Amino acid sequence: DARDGFKMNKTYKQVVTQNLTMLLLTSPGERIMDPSFGVGVRRFLFEQDSPITYSNLSARIYKQVSKYLSYLELEDVEFFSQGTGHHEIPDNTVKIKISYTIKPLASSATLELVVT
Repeated sequence: DARDGFKMNKTYKQVVTQNLTMLLLTSPGERIMDPSFGVGVRRFLFEQDSPITYSNLSARIYKQVSKYLSYLELEDVEFFSQGTGHHEIPDNTVKIKISYTIKPLASSATLELVVT
């Protein structure tokens, strides 16, 4: 940015959002030192667009967050795609909306991530 050159995280909420986004987008095995890290959301795009797939993905998100981001409490994970009845979402695209609480800050937030 104009002030710092690089865009920097300046609040704890920004750091938490970045950590959660990285956890969601990192594929298992991508981090050499910790091959179990990551949800790998993009690989689910090649699965059938059905509630069963989203149930499996949701379980993986809850498991990974409890292991790696234990300072978060997930309140809700929602999926929006053509398979969930949202026909305005393009093919091969899923919108994920995660509502969570940052326990040490007692602060709630929502992350919306569109994966194509």
